[in-house]
Amino acid sequence: MKKTEIILLSATFGCWVLGYLKVPVFPFFFLIHSIILLFFYFIFTFALLNNLSFKDLFIARSYSKIGSLKTIGTIGLGFALSSVVAGIMFIELVWYGGYPNVVIGMITLLIIGIVALIKISKSENKLFYKNVLFRAFGFIILGLISLFNSIYSNL
Repeated sequence: MKKTEIILLSATFGCWVLGYLKVPVFPFFFLIHSIILLFFYFIFTFALLNNLSFKDLFIARSYSKIGSLKTIGTIGLGFALSSVVAGIMFIELVWYGGYPNVVIGMITLLIIGIVALIKISKSENKLFYKNVLFRAFGFIILGLISLFNSIYSNL
């Protein structure tokens, strides 16, 4: 799962950079990679952060060590990450609805990040919450870059 995430992030980021270099095929490749990344985060964030392989998703005992609050948190993180990815995609392709997606996703990620900061000091599983923080604040930064870039490019 982690290799898949790295490949998808690299491809999407590479297409994002191609857009700033004015490469003609940017919209098509950026759209395809963004949609795949969006669905990946929407569906597999729970498995990604809880170190479940694809085979473990279908085995009931894989979920026995995962608490209900952690489950709700990772599902919320998946929704927020996919919202930010969708918003960035909409903003970069100059479609309507990108700003609300990015802002709602960033606010949700900020709340999740604050909860993860609190949990790091109290929890034994620090790696899980560090991964949550890394993704939350990383995508907040990407969302801010996309928002500010689109605002200043329209001036």
